[in-house]
Amino acid sequence: MTSPRMKRLIHMQHYQLMLRRLVISMILGIAAATVVWLFHQSMLQLEWLFLGSRRGSLVAAAADLPLWRRLLTPALGGLVAGCILWLFQKYQHQRPSAPTDYMEAFDAGDGRLDVSASLVKSLASLIVVSSGSAIGREGAMILLAALFASIFARYFTPFKEWKLWVACGAAAGMASAYHAPLAGSLFIAEILFGSLMLASLGPVVISAVSALLMSNLLNGGQETLYQVQILTAPWPIQYVLMAMLGIIAGFTGPLFLMLMQYSSNFFRSSIQYVDYGVRSLLLMRGYDG
Repeated sequence: MTSPRMKRLIHMQHYQLMLRRLVISMILGIAAATVVWLFHQSMLQLEWLFLGSRRGSLVAAAADLPLWRRLLTPALGGLVAGCILWLFQKYQHQRPSAPTDYMEAFDAGDGRLDVSASLVKSLASLIVVSSGSAIGREGAMILLAALFASIFARYFTPFKEWKLWVACGAAAGMASAYHAPLAGSLFIAEILFGSLMLASLGPVVISAVSALLMSNLLNGGQETLYQVQILTAPWPIQYVLMAMLGIIAGFTGPLFLMLMQYSSNFFRSSIQYVDYGVRSLLLMRGYDG
């Protein structure tokens, strides 16, 4: 039978663990918001360099440019980013020690992210987005937030908690990028359901909310991320159309993924055949010479 003193000691250890997780969750949320803010500020500076505008709207900036610059600027940004990735892969003599995707770090890894590869990937994404290409800026923001959480976890937390803190960093990055802490927490919880206990959702939510509050502080107050026009209430027939659209999307989603996989396999095999054909042609040319 457990003595009252032992019970108090067990409860004290439990409370200490909860307090420790609370503090770390808040630290990661604040750090993630700061990382996302720095990325956004860097994007504004590069936008001014490429497009001559700091308004934060690529559409408005492109509208003031002549046609030739609208076509040339995204291509130039893609070329610079491609050269950076090519040089990194060329001088990277060994394969990445960890993934650069936080979802892969959850599913197949132990919570570690490759630092150098993730930073180079984020830099390339920053250049491409700032030059006007529509690949999405939020992915790099979330990756950097998760990367900071991964580095923090490796130095200051035990191994068994690494995935939890990377999840907190990813949720905080989503909250900072999309201004939606609840949606970010639920999205991460869906990933965590197969790898961590659902009881770990508490630190994830705390990190997301802390990140949103820090983002509002850095941006000078709470503001709407996207201005949406207020619409009138839908007609009953429109609800039916919405439901039909959801059903159609449910069927076409897997079909689209199958087509992507088929296209990837097709082009890989085609490139291999072209490579063999070019080598054979060169050999025949050598024999003729």
